[in-house]
Amino acid sequence: MEEHFADFHETEDGMPFMWMLGRIVLDFNYAEHQMKALLWRYIGTNLELGHSVTAQLGSSSVAAVLLESVAKAEEAKEVLAITEFAARAFDVCRENRNIVAHSLRVDATEEAATLWTRASRKVGSQQSVSLISLSDLDNVSHDIAKTASLLFALGLRRHVFNRDGEDIADLPAKFKMPVRLKSRHINLKEEFLAITQKV
Repeated sequence: MEEHFADFHETEDGMPFMWMLGRIVLDFNYAEHQMKALLWRYIGTNLELGHSVTAQLGSSSVAAVLLESVAKAEEAKEVLAITEFAARAFDVCRENRNIVAHSLRVDATEEAATLWTRASRKVGSQQSVSLISLSDLDNVSHDIAKTASLLFALGLRRHVFNRDGEDIADLPAKFKMPVRLKSRHINLKEEFLAITQKV
């Protein structure tokens, strides 16, 4: 009978990392929706029209169109500044989400952190590896939640403006800019040769 070898993510130790991964993915989906919804508010009052536009765009393109739309709407400088901040924060959250969501394997390395491995998009490299702790994942999760809340507040403010232009809420406050998770790109052939030459 074939014996089953559990990967780290199937073990009890791996459960907290998998729970945080699920939270990050779902919360980012919400943040991404709020980014699109904010753009819809600048396209006009017809949300179906806005949705038809954003359905054809990736997240980076949505952010670029949003910033251009805010600028052309002749919003106050403070509105453009907080929107630019939200777009930058969203971009960091997007990269961090991609690092963990696109990983092919999560390996136990030590009690405090795990090694996340994924395919690399860097020329000459086959893999990217990141050493990530539960604390890192918690920070990523909170960053995504704060960014989503900021985008929601901006969208709500613009929605009220579109309806009657009165009783506009104060702009939401900035928070500490999220930090990108670190990755190391690996050329597997070069790594293998370096190891064998030491033996």
